[in-house]
Amino acid sequence: MARVVFVATSGGEGLDPELIIEYVHSVREIALASCSVVVVAELADVTELRALGAPPPPVIVRSRDDEMAVRALELGAADFVPVGATRAELCLRIRGAIRRQREHRTQALAMFPELSPTPVVRIAADGRLEIANPAAVELARRFAAPIETLLPPDLTEIARDVLSNARPSSGIEIQHEARTVAWTFHPVALLHAVHGYAADITEQRLVEEHLRQSQKMDAVGHLAGGIAHDFNNLLTVIGTNTLLLQRTSTSESLTSIATATDRAAGLVRQLLAFSRQQVLQTRDVEINGTVVNFLKMLELVVRTGVEVSLDLADHPIWARADANMLDQVLMNLVVNARDAMPDGGKLTISTSVFVLDEEDLRAMPDLAPGAYARIRVLDTGMGIPPELLPKVFDPFFTTKEVGKGTGLGLATVFGIVKQHAGAIAVTSEVGRGTTFSVLLPAARDTRFQAESPERPKPGDE
Repeated sequence: MARVVFVATSGGEGLDPELIIEYVHSVREIALASCSVVVVAELADVTELRALGAPPPPVIVRSRDDEMAVRALELGAADFVPVGATRAELCLRIRGAIRRQREHRTQALAMFPELSPTPVVRIAADGRLEIANPAAVELARRFAAPIETLLPPDLTEIARDVLSNARPSSGIEIQHEARTVAWTFHPVALLHAVHGYAADITEQRLVEEHLRQSQKMDAVGHLAGGIAHDFNNLLTVIGTNTLLLQRTSTSESLTSIATATDRAAGLVRQLLAFSRQQVLQTRDVEINGTVVNFLKMLELVVRTGVEVSLDLADHPIWARADANMLDQVLMNLVVNARDAMPDGGKLTISTSVFVLDEEDLRAMPDLAPGAYARIRVLDTGMGIPPELLPKVFDPFFTTKEVGKGTGLGLATVFGIVKQHAGAIAVTSEVGRGTTFSVLLPAARDTRFQAESPERPKPGDE
């Protein structure tokens, strides 16, 4: 085996004038040590070094002639030195190879953000934005905002801390309108700068919020269901004894007790609907016909001054549903819309088919892919403030005056829809109105006419 010269700088990062040169007898011994440059005497050693797997250090070949020198460079050697070169000449070539290697690493490091598919920015030590790679520019385009507005406001402090501590800083989130971008900043000592890596976590946050809301509603539902069952047992005793007493007495007090018991039983049924503990009697229901039939009852619900209109799909839409509970969903949504328009307005009920795509499923992970019957109830009423929207389906939450609402109407709708393996969404704008969108799994024998790719999302106007 040809003699291999193993070379390491004693100064580590710096180019120390004094070089430590060690001799080994096998290329494989080099893989066990950390070296800066390897000097070999045979071309086969160059090939063997590259075959070791990990990127080898720069290689200098001690060439016997020009042909060997050219061949060494073709094989990937960093340089060559004549066999008869002095130690000073050899050290000069070694230092040159080390310098070129570090320059190459610096250039590669500088090019990395430009080529990365991840949004990356380079921040100077004083907090100035130096470079934004194409992926970062594309991120800013999606957010419809300059890249500077997506960066943390305290960049100077972040850059100073990251560089001084030589540790990355992560978990920095910036909210821009309805979207969220997360930043992680890493020190780049060679450039005396900081690289910031961005990620659009808007969908992740939506899914997390959806999961938290779902878990909260499930927990409240279990509690409400347990209370409702126990309360229902008490009401059964009260109601039965009241009926027995009414057979022998016509006291108005007994009548009041019976009326109150009936109202309490209605509240229990609503609690059970919210907690999804009522027994469904499902069948194939034609949604357009259900809405048309329900229109006949609206005269008893909608006050004068509210204009009612239908916007039905021009083809039958079938869903697997409990018809009575579907009527209850429509009734509660219409009553909610009516109460939002005390001075009159317009109430619209529309139907359509909505096919969930991959983007929709990321926002509604508890739904199965496929076609859904969509019912929307739109009003032009007062609207719901943004801070109250997340609470509208909570049981006992109401914005009405004391005594004018139980806070169970929308909670009941939520429970019924969820029990049907569907979903409900709400969008609202204060002063302009509210839209509730209900999605119910469509029956398998329905002939669907899928909406165009530009269709609005489930809760959009």
